[in-house]
Amino acid sequence: MTMEDAASSLKSAPKAADVRLTDVVAVHWSQDRQMVERARAAVDTLIADEGLNKEGRLRALAKLDHFHGGGIETTETLRKLMNIPAKPGLRGLDIGSGMGGPMRWFALQVPAHMDGVDVTPGLVSIAREISERIRMDKQCFHGAGDALRIPSEDGQYDFATMMAVSCNIPDRAGLYRSIHRVLRPGGVVGMLDIVKGPVEGLVLPVPWSRDGSETTSKLLTPRETIHEANNAELMFVTQQDVSPEVLAWFRNEQKELAQGRPVGFETVVPDWKDMVDSQVKNLAEQHIGFYCMVFSKPIDKDM
Repeated sequence: MTMEDAASSLKSAPKAADVRLTDVVAVHWSQDRQMVERARAAVDTLIADEGLNKEGRLRALAKLDHFHGGGIETTETLRKLMNIPAKPGLRGLDIGSGMGGPMRWFALQVPAHMDGVDVTPGLVSIAREISERIRMDKQCFHGAGDALRIPSEDGQYDFATMMAVSCNIPDRAGLYRSIHRVLRPGGVVGMLDIVKGPVEGLVLPVPWSRDGSETTSKLLTPRETIHEANNAELMFVTQQDVSPEVLAWFRNEQKELAQGRPVGFETVVPDWKDMVDSQVKNLAEQHIGFYCMVFSKPIDKDM
Protein backbone atom coordinates (compact mmCIF):
# COMPACT_ATOMS: atom_id res chain seq x y z
CA MET A 1 0.00 0.00 0.00
CA THR A 2 1.46 3.35 -1.02
CA MET A 3 0.93 6.56 0.87
CA GLU A 4 -1.08 7.92 -2.04
CA ASP A 5 -3.74 5.21 -1.82
CA ALA A 6 -3.74 4.74 1.98
CA ALA A 7 -7.17 5.19 3.50
CA SER A 8 -7.73 7.10 6.72
CA SER A 9 -8.05 5.14 9.96
CA LEU A 10 -10.48 7.72 11.34
CA LYS A 11 -14.15 6.95 11.59
CA SER A 12 -16.99 9.45 11.90
CA ALA A 13 -16.86 11.41 15.15
CA PRO A 14 -18.74 9.46 17.84
CA LYS A 15 -22.11 10.78 18.94
CA ALA A 16 -21.22 9.94 22.54
CA ALA A 17 -18.36 12.47 22.60
CA ASP A 18 -17.74 14.40 25.80
CA VAL A 19 -20.16 17.26 25.12
CA ARG A 20 -18.91 19.47 27.92
CA LEU A 21 -15.33 19.42 26.71
CA THR A 22 -16.13 19.54 23.02
CA ASP A 23 -18.61 22.40 23.24
CA VAL A 24 -16.52 24.67 25.47
CA VAL A 25 -13.24 24.14 23.62
CA ALA A 26 -14.84 24.34 20.17
CA VAL A 27 -16.58 27.59 21.10
CA HIS A 28 -13.27 29.07 22.28
CA TRP A 29 -11.64 28.30 18.93
CA SER A 30 -14.55 29.42 16.74
CA GLN A 31 -15.75 32.72 18.18
CA ASP A 32 -15.05 34.55 14.93
CA ARG A 33 -17.66 33.60 12.31
CA GLN A 34 -15.55 35.01 9.47
CA MET A 35 -12.56 32.83 10.39
CA VAL A 36 -12.86 30.46 7.44
CA GLU A 37 -13.27 33.22 4.85
CA ARG A 38 -10.28 35.17 6.18
CA ALA A 39 -8.19 32.02 6.29
CA ARG A 40 -8.97 31.32 2.63
CA ALA A 41 -7.79 34.79 1.67
CA ALA A 42 -4.64 34.36 3.76
CA VAL A 43 -3.82 31.07 2.05
CA ASP A 44 -4.14 32.78 -1.35
CA THR A 45 -1.59 35.37 -0.21
CA LEU A 46 0.85 32.92 1.34
CA ILE A 47 1.11 30.51 -1.60
CA ALA A 48 0.79 33.03 -4.42
CA ASP A 49 4.37 32.29 -5.52
CA GLU A 50 3.93 29.42 -7.99
CA GLY A 51 7.69 28.82 -7.97
CA LEU A 52 7.63 27.37 -4.45
CA ASN A 53 8.13 23.62 -4.08
CA LYS A 54 6.05 21.62 -1.58
CA GLU A 55 8.35 22.29 1.38
CA GLY A 56 8.50 25.97 0.45
CA ARG A 57 4.72 26.14 0.44
CA LEU A 58 4.51 24.45 3.84
CA ARG A 59 7.00 26.94 5.27
CA ALA A 60 5.06 29.85 3.80
CA LEU A 61 1.78 28.53 5.21
CA ALA A 62 3.37 28.14 8.67
CA LYS A 63 2.60 31.81 9.32
CA LEU A 64 -1.02 30.70 9.50
CA ASP A 65 -1.27 26.97 10.21
CA HIS A 66 1.45 26.19 12.79
CA PHE A 67 -0.66 27.83 15.46
CA HIS A 68 1.44 27.19 18.57
CA GLY A 69 4.36 28.73 20.41
CA GLY A 70 7.53 28.58 18.35
CA GLY A 71 5.69 27.89 15.09
CA ILE A 72 7.22 25.52 12.57
CA GLU A 73 10.57 25.56 14.39
CA THR A 74 9.13 23.80 17.44
CA THR A 75 7.25 21.40 15.15
CA GLU A 76 10.59 20.41 13.63
CA THR A 77 12.28 20.21 17.03
CA LEU A 78 9.62 17.75 18.16
CA ARG A 79 9.89 15.70 14.96
CA LYS A 80 13.63 15.29 15.43
CA LEU A 81 13.24 14.47 19.12
CA MET A 82 10.73 11.72 18.28
CA ASN A 83 13.32 10.04 16.04
CA ILE A 84 10.69 8.18 14.01
CA PRO A 85 12.41 5.41 12.01
CA ALA A 86 11.74 5.72 8.29
CA LYS A 87 9.86 2.78 6.78
CA PRO A 88 7.13 2.31 4.18
CA GLY A 89 3.49 2.69 5.19
CA LEU A 90 3.92 4.69 8.39
CA ARG A 91 0.68 6.09 9.83
CA GLY A 92 0.53 9.08 12.14
CA LEU A 93 -2.21 10.90 14.04
CA ASP A 94 -2.22 14.60 14.95
CA ILE A 95 -4.53 15.25 17.91
CA GLY A 96 -6.03 18.74 18.02
CA SER A 97 -4.78 19.23 14.48
CA GLY A 98 -6.24 22.70 13.94
CA MET A 99 -5.48 24.02 10.46
CA GLY A 100 -3.21 21.04 9.79
CA GLY A 101 0.23 22.64 9.52
CA PRO A 102 2.14 20.23 11.78
CA MET A 103 0.54 17.10 10.34
CA ARG A 104 1.36 18.18 6.79
CA TRP A 105 4.95 18.83 7.91
CA PHE A 106 5.22 15.35 9.45
CA ALA A 107 3.58 13.83 6.37
CA LEU A 108 6.26 15.36 4.15
CA GLN A 109 9.32 14.99 6.34
CA VAL A 110 8.86 11.55 7.95
CA PRO A 111 7.22 10.67 5.46
CA ALA A 112 3.88 9.21 6.57
CA HIS A 113 0.17 9.08 5.93
CA MET A 114 -1.38 11.44 8.51
CA ASP A 115 -4.82 11.67 10.07
CA GLY A 116 -5.81 14.78 12.01
CA VAL A 117 -8.65 15.12 14.50
CA ASP A 118 -10.00 18.37 15.94
CA VAL A 119 -13.17 19.41 17.80
CA THR A 120 -13.61 22.67 15.88
CA PRO A 121 -15.49 22.26 12.57
CA GLY A 122 -14.22 25.56 11.15
CA LEU A 123 -10.59 24.55 11.64
CA VAL A 124 -11.22 21.13 10.11
CA SER A 125 -12.75 22.85 7.08
CA ILE A 126 -9.73 25.15 6.67
CA ALA A 127 -7.32 22.24 7.08
CA ARG A 128 -9.05 20.21 4.35
CA GLU A 129 -9.04 23.12 1.93
CA ILE A 130 -5.34 23.82 2.47
CA SER A 131 -4.38 20.17 1.94
CA GLU A 132 -6.39 20.12 -1.27
CA ARG A 133 -4.84 23.38 -2.48
CA ILE A 134 -1.30 22.07 -2.10
CA ARG A 135 -2.17 18.54 -3.29
CA MET A 136 -1.55 16.78 0.00
CA ASP A 137 -5.13 15.55 0.47
CA LYS A 138 -4.12 11.99 -0.53
CA GLN A 139 -1.58 11.97 2.30
CA CYS A 140 -3.52 13.94 4.93
CA PHE A 141 -7.05 13.30 6.17
CA HIS A 142 -8.79 15.83 8.44
CA GLY A 143 -11.72 14.77 10.60
CA ALA A 144 -13.82 16.07 13.48
CA GLY A 145 -13.59 14.35 16.83
CA ASP A 146 -12.72 14.53 20.50
CA ALA A 147 -9.24 13.78 21.83
CA LEU A 148 -10.77 11.87 24.74
CA ARG A 149 -12.59 9.56 22.34
CA ILE A 150 -10.45 9.43 19.24
CA PRO A 151 -12.66 8.08 16.43
CA SER A 152 -10.35 5.24 15.44
CA GLU A 153 -9.99 1.51 16.07
CA ASP A 154 -7.35 0.32 18.54
CA GLY A 155 -3.70 0.13 17.54
CA GLN A 156 -3.91 2.01 14.25
CA TYR A 157 -0.97 4.41 14.44
CA ASP A 158 2.82 4.18 14.50
CA PHE A 159 3.05 7.62 16.07
CA ALA A 160 0.93 10.50 17.30
CA THR A 161 1.54 14.20 17.83
CA MET A 162 -0.05 16.99 19.87
CA MET A 163 1.01 20.61 19.50
CA ALA A 164 0.04 22.68 22.56
CA VAL A 165 -3.25 20.81 22.92
CA SER A 166 -3.24 19.18 26.35
CA CYS A 167 -3.50 22.58 28.08
CA ASN A 168 -7.13 22.62 26.80
CA ILE A 169 -7.97 19.22 28.29
CA PRO A 170 -8.58 18.92 32.04
CA ASP A 171 -8.93 15.12 31.92
CA ARG A 172 -5.30 14.24 31.30
CA ALA A 173 -5.72 10.66 32.45
CA GLY A 174 -8.49 10.18 29.87
CA LEU A 175 -6.41 11.89 27.18
CA TYR A 176 -3.38 9.67 27.69
CA ARG A 177 -5.51 6.52 27.81
CA SER A 178 -7.11 7.56 24.52
CA ILE A 179 -3.67 8.01 22.92
CA HIS A 180 -2.42 4.70 24.31
CA ARG A 181 -5.43 2.90 22.82
CA VAL A 182 -4.86 4.05 19.21
CA LEU A 183 -1.07 3.56 19.17
CA ARG A 184 0.45 0.33 17.97
CA PRO A 185 2.77 -1.46 20.44
CA GLY A 186 6.13 0.30 20.18
CA GLY A 187 4.46 3.45 18.85
CA VAL A 188 5.47 6.88 20.12
CA VAL A 189 3.64 10.09 20.90
CA GLY A 190 5.35 13.48 20.74
CA MET A 191 3.84 16.45 22.54
CA LEU A 192 4.62 20.13 22.54
CA ASP A 193 3.25 20.81 26.02
CA ILE A 194 2.58 24.10 27.77
CA VAL A 195 3.63 23.29 31.32
CA LYS A 196 3.09 24.92 34.69
CA GLY A 197 6.06 27.05 35.75
CA PRO A 198 7.51 27.64 39.22
CA VAL A 199 5.69 30.97 39.63
CA GLU A 200 1.96 30.75 40.38
CA GLY A 201 -0.63 32.60 38.30
CA LEU A 202 -1.40 33.11 34.64
CA VAL A 203 -1.56 36.38 32.71
CA LEU A 204 -4.68 36.37 30.54
CA PRO A 205 -5.82 36.01 27.84
CA VAL A 206 -3.76 33.09 26.53
CA PRO A 207 -4.23 31.30 23.20
CA TRP A 208 -5.99 28.31 24.77
CA SER A 209 -8.20 30.25 27.21
CA ARG A 210 -9.50 33.78 27.51
CA ASP A 211 -10.67 33.46 31.12
CA GLY A 212 -8.42 30.75 32.55
CA SER A 213 -11.41 28.67 33.66
CA GLU A 214 -10.94 25.02 34.54
CA THR A 215 -13.07 23.98 31.57
CA THR A 216 -10.54 25.33 29.07
CA SER A 217 -7.22 25.48 30.94
CA LYS A 218 -5.25 22.77 32.74
CA LEU A 219 -1.48 22.98 33.16
CA LEU A 220 0.77 20.34 34.73
CA THR A 221 4.46 20.44 35.54
CA PRO A 222 6.72 18.19 33.42
CA ARG A 223 6.99 15.77 36.36
CA GLU A 224 3.20 15.65 36.76
CA THR A 225 2.82 15.07 33.01
CA ILE A 226 5.21 12.12 33.11
CA HIS A 227 3.36 10.68 36.11
CA GLU A 228 -0.06 10.92 34.41
CA ALA A 229 1.26 9.47 31.15
CA ASN A 230 2.98 6.59 32.96
CA ASN A 231 -0.30 5.78 34.71
CA ALA A 232 -1.83 5.35 31.25
CA GLU A 233 1.06 3.02 30.31
CA LEU A 234 2.81 5.58 28.15
CA MET A 235 6.48 5.35 29.08
CA PHE A 236 8.68 8.45 29.19
CA VAL A 237 11.39 8.54 26.52
CA THR A 238 12.87 12.05 26.48
CA GLN A 239 12.09 15.75 26.77
CA GLN A 240 13.50 19.13 25.74
CA ASP A 241 12.79 22.51 27.31
CA VAL A 242 12.12 24.90 24.42
CA SER A 243 10.90 27.80 26.56
CA PRO A 244 13.76 30.18 25.60
CA GLU A 245 13.14 29.63 21.88
CA VAL A 246 9.38 30.06 22.28
CA LEU A 247 9.83 33.26 24.30
CA ALA A 248 12.04 34.66 21.52
CA TRP A 249 9.37 33.62 19.00
CA PHE A 250 6.60 35.44 20.91
CA ARG A 251 8.78 38.54 21.20
CA ASN A 252 9.27 38.45 17.44
CA GLU A 253 5.47 38.17 17.10
CA GLN A 254 5.18 41.37 19.17
CA LYS A 255 7.63 43.10 16.85
CA GLU A 256 5.89 42.00 13.65
CA LEU A 257 2.45 42.93 15.00
CA ALA A 258 3.70 46.39 15.94
CA GLN A 259 5.17 46.89 12.46
CA GLY A 260 2.11 45.48 10.69
CA ARG A 261 2.02 42.45 8.41
CA PRO A 262 -0.34 41.15 5.72
CA VAL A 263 -0.91 37.71 7.26
CA GLY A 264 -0.45 36.16 10.67
CA PHE A 265 -2.30 34.26 13.36
CA GLU A 266 -4.36 37.37 13.99
CA THR A 267 -6.02 36.53 10.67
CA VAL A 268 -8.07 33.86 12.45
CA VAL A 269 -7.80 35.05 16.09
CA PRO A 270 -8.54 38.79 16.25
CA ASP A 271 -7.26 39.17 19.84
CA TRP A 272 -3.96 37.48 19.02
CA LYS A 273 -1.95 40.60 19.97
CA ASP A 274 -3.32 40.52 23.52
CA MET A 275 -2.54 36.82 23.76
CA VAL A 276 1.01 37.38 22.54
CA ASP A 277 1.59 40.09 25.14
CA SER A 278 0.32 37.72 27.83
CA GLN A 279 2.54 34.89 26.68
CA VAL A 280 5.65 37.05 26.74
CA LYS A 281 4.89 37.88 30.38
CA ASN A 282 3.95 34.31 31.26
CA LEU A 283 7.21 32.94 29.87
CA ALA A 284 9.47 35.75 31.07
CA GLU A 285 8.01 35.59 34.58
CA GLN A 286 8.09 31.75 34.59
CA HIS A 287 4.37 31.21 35.01
CA ILE A 288 4.61 28.68 32.18
CA GLY A 289 7.13 26.79 30.09
CA PHE A 290 7.11 24.98 26.75
CA TYR A 291 8.44 21.41 26.61
CA CYS A 292 8.74 18.88 23.82
CA MET A 293 8.06 15.48 25.38
CA VAL A 294 8.14 11.97 23.91
CA PHE A 295 6.46 8.83 25.27
CA SER A 296 6.14 5.29 23.93
CA LYS A 297 3.62 2.46 24.17
CA PRO A 298 5.46 -0.65 25.37
CA ILE A 299 5.66 -3.71 23.18
CA ASP A 300 3.73 -6.63 24.63
CA LYS A 301 6.29 -9.18 25.82
CA ASP A 302 4.00 -12.00 24.66
CA MET A 303 3.94 -10.76 21.08
